[in-house]
Amino acid sequence: MSRVTELNLPPEQLYKKIFGTRKNVEHIILWMLKNNDVVGWAEFLEEPISIPQSTLSNYLKSLYFDGYIEKVKRGEYRITSKGTDRFNELSRAKEGHRKLSYPPKVISKKRNYDHIILWMAYNNNYLRWSDFLNDKAPVFINQSALSKNINILLKKELVSKDDNKVYKITQTGKSEYARVLKLYDLDRQSILNEESKRIEEITRRTIRFFERYNIVDDDIKFRFLNNVLTLPFEKLKGSLDTETDFNKILFYLSMNHPNQYPEYISPEKFSRKYKIDKLDLEFNIRKIIEKDVYPTKFFKLDTDGEKTYYFQENEKIEKVLRAVTEDQITKFTYLNKLYEKIPNGTPQLTLESTVEAILSEICDHLFDNGLKDSLRVFLSDYINYLAYKMEKEKKLVDIADKLEGTIWQEFQSYRSANIPLNPLDNYQGNYYLYPQIFDILEEYYLIPSISPILLKSKELLKNKKYNEILDLVNSKIESGIKDKELLLFKAIILSHVNKYIETISIVNDEIEYEKYEDNDKIYMVSSFILSFAYMALSNIKEALIIIDKVHERYPDHPISLAIKAIVYGYSFIYNFDLGKDNDNPDDHVLGIIDNVITIDPNVLNKARYHQYKSQILEQMDKFEEALEEINFAIDIAPEIVDLYYTKIKIYASLKKYEDALDTIEAHISDFPDSEKYFLMQKAYVLSLIGDYQTGLKIITDLTIKYPDEENFFNSKSYWHVTIYKKKRDEGIEDLGNKNAAIETIKYLNNKFPNEGNYFDTHAEILFIIGDYDESIKMYEKAIEVEPNGWFLPASFMGLGKCYEKRGKFNKAEVYLDKAKQIVRFCFLHIKNRKEWIEDIEYHLKKVRELKADT
Repeated sequence: MSRVTELNLPPEQLYKKIFGTRKNVEHIILWMLKNNDVVGWAEFLEEPISIPQSTLSNYLKSLYFDGYIEKVKRGEYRITSKGTDRFNELSRAKEGHRKLSYPPKVISKKRNYDHIILWMAYNNNYLRWSDFLNDKAPVFINQSALSKNINILLKKELVSKDDNKVYKITQTGKSEYARVLKLYDLDRQSILNEESKRIEEITRRTIRFFERYNIVDDDIKFRFLNNVLTLPFEKLKGSLDTETDFNKILFYLSMNHPNQYPEYISPEKFSRKYKIDKLDLEFNIRKIIEKDVYPTKFFKLDTDGEKTYYFQENEKIEKVLRAVTEDQITKFTYLNKLYEKIPNGTPQLTLESTVEAILSEICDHLFDNGLKDSLRVFLSDYINYLAYKMEKEKKLVDIADKLEGTIWQEFQSYRSANIPLNPLDNYQGNYYLYPQIFDILEEYYLIPSISPILLKSKELLKNKKYNEILDLVNSKIESGIKDKELLLFKAIILSHVNKYIETISIVNDEIEYEKYEDNDKIYMVSSFILSFAYMALSNIKEALIIIDKVHERYPDHPISLAIKAIVYGYSFIYNFDLGKDNDNPDDHVLGIIDNVITIDPNVLNKARYHQYKSQILEQMDKFEEALEEINFAIDIAPEIVDLYYTKIKIYASLKKYEDALDTIEAHISDFPDSEKYFLMQKAYVLSLIGDYQTGLKIITDLTIKYPDEENFFNSKSYWHVTIYKKKRDEGIEDLGNKNAAIETIKYLNNKFPNEGNYFDTHAEILFIIGDYDESIKMYEKAIEVEPNGWFLPASFMGLGKCYEKRGKFNKAEVYLDKAKQIVRFCFLHIKNRKEWIEDIEYHLKKVRELKADT
């Protein structure tokens, strides 16, 4: 006999579904548990209650986590005291006697309706639309204002809405509620009471987590609870299946804290022991630590033994570290200022001695002495962080603030003069990737509402007017166009101008692309843009994670293969370590491209893949095969103009100069809007065969026809100085071209005083002329104007060559070393990078030999 017959059952009108109404499953479950000692899972499934299994699972889980019910043993439940209160509330509501809590007048009188709704959602178990429409109640919100503010809260995921049109506060909403209270003049005790409610609720769920996973270490418990209170699950909901997995990730962070050293649990061991996917664990750890998902700042402490420990800003260990560091920086600045005023005074303190002084204070007392070497490396970035925080965030209000600001400014000034440039901190675009490949995405993000914008942008794109495109797109976004597809287009344009950090921010933070996993268009375009950006920034690990996620979700999608082709192709070109064994990496890469050509039905996309394949073959020095591929591309899409640019470049690499010139002449009239680019290529090819005068005439005509194209003037100055050098080498003094080169570049310097590249050109011209002292000044000016410019390796290399010519070999070696450091990490075309590296290596070797001889 079924045990249901032995149970007290609710009245029929509660569990029987009447036409046009839904069962209140929550009320039924709580009624059963309130009126029986224990109820088993199976009893809810049987007649006459008959709750569907999936529905029952969801409600039991929700009621359990909300503290309304508890498990007696596997599959059996009973009601808690909090659940009894909830049951009574539901019963009163059923009878029309539901009593609501309303906010104090200090909140309700402000008419900040989103705050009022949030307060009521927090202080009542649930809300209905009608709760705000009673003009006799303490809170009344008209329909229009209510609709607007409810939608704002739903969009921000501060409240949720179920099928019964019931609104409840979310975990993110509870965190926001605590913040909102601080905006009002509530007494301290009221704020503490409200916060204690939130802590009590979270603590109850946390205790169950501790019991389930047998967590006994009090320090780990404390850190975990602090993480749970400050890092709401909703922020990572798109990349995790359950809140339990989220708690496991916070548990991992809590376990791997510097206070636990030398104890450590690796991601592999943790994922096996606590049953969480390793990829999910690592991916979400990175989101928390590196992606600014939460306002809480985390620090990473890497050890030589491949262990990584984590700690938060403003926790005890960081507060003490900050106090010690700031104290030593103050000492460093004061004493160095003092000693530089005293003749023959005590030698100045060094950066190294300051770091060692910090280490002597914090090791053994704050950090384990075994972390000393790791902390020595960590402190460099940490000091940078404190300096940045001081510069950007602190308002210099009183004399103490101003004094502190001066201390950090002096320290940074000294530090920048003595520490070598860290290239990865200074460049957004580290590696050159061909942006034409973005054309394959157009069919996925082109929608009617933004097609006029894209049409206008295409015309601007032909002339590389990227800033005008961005202005157009931003104006449309500000006017109210919120399509995700428009944001995707903006991210693509930012990638064209190498703004990869902004690109990643748009996709991750503004679009929040992971929410669109079921929308193949937004998800695939976003994934492609991200992988492209990560490759340009040499972040191979993130790019490979995207490949895995996309392939798992859309294994046969053309863009899925295209992403793989991009990542593997550029990894081959730049010798990135993919962590995979492959005997024939070139064949593997070409095979991936062939696969995507086969499965993508779009003809224009096929042309782009053939072009990409030709570019890969070109880097392998397989120029004939590259030419064959670009011809395939032109055959199927002769209307794409830049395919011809690629073909001309390949002809030039093959030294088939006549074929290159014939290609230009054959197609220049087909693309009148691109005439100037064909002519620039013609001038380049003419220079390769030694016809500088004809090339100079072409460039000069372009400056007359297109006076707003400053790059033509930059090229013109180079042409003049190149002809001057050629004649000088022949024993002819050519003052005309020498003066024309100087005058042309001075014109650009005056017109564009913030363009460091033109000062670099000026310096190079002066070097060729032989004026090394003035050349040094111009190189220094270029670096001063644009300290993160793409041309920086050339400027450092130029300074090295100048000092080599002046016989100052120590200085020459310093600057050539700097050039060598950053040339591998700055935005450069592949061909330029190789040439610059070879040139730097040659001069470094020469300078060192000269030093040895001297």
